[in-house]
Amino acid sequence: MYKEYLFLDESGNLGLSNTKFFIISILRLYSSKECLKIKNLRNNVLKKKFKKELASHNEIKFRLMSDEFKIAVLNDINKFNIKLFSIVMDKTHPSNKLLLKETNKNKIYIDITIELLRQIDLNSTYTLRLDKFLPRNFIEDFNNKFFKSKEINTNGCAVFHSNSAKYLGIQFANLIAGSCFQSFERNNHIFFNIIKNKHTIFYYKKSKI
Repeated sequence: MYKEYLFLDESGNLGLSNTKFFIISILRLYSSKECLKIKNLRNNVLKKKFKKELASHNEIKFRLMSDEFKIAVLNDINKFNIKLFSIVMDKTHPSNKLLLKETNKNKIYIDITIELLRQIDLNSTYTLRLDKFLPRNFIEDFNNKFFKSKEINTNGCAVFHSNSAKYLGIQFANLIAGSCFQSFERNNHIFFNIIKNKHTIFYYKKSKI
């Protein structure tokens, strides 16, 4: 059995226009019991208070849900045995700007994700479940770099590229990424401040990969 469960999602985009930041976040759960708590939170708490809102969306997304919903969820999961990690790419930085101009966006996404995982102390067996962001031909590239990385413990671990609508962990990771994005992009710290004590931020800066 796996000892830890990591869920990953992103906020923003890798285009040079419209937004200044791109963020990838990880929700780290330390037991299967914590995964069950997330499921119970949705089924026993959120369905009672936000029944209509949940019924109108096939999955929980930061951009779709009301502020009241997001605040309620963040306050609840903040009580769980979790850690949160985000890596922030400032697209206006000259190095990152050059990278975005000259490099395939999927390769950049892979590199940012691997860089985030390198920063996390992963000593136990775990599953890593990502939102299915990458096209099929790049999924193999990601998996190869992940399992061949000497800086990431992958012994006895598994990685999955999944439909976020089927996994609450990914949906809640999206709330984390969205909260972080709002803080950096919009200077709106309401959501981020709820989870900041369990949240570690890293920064990404490269001109080539």
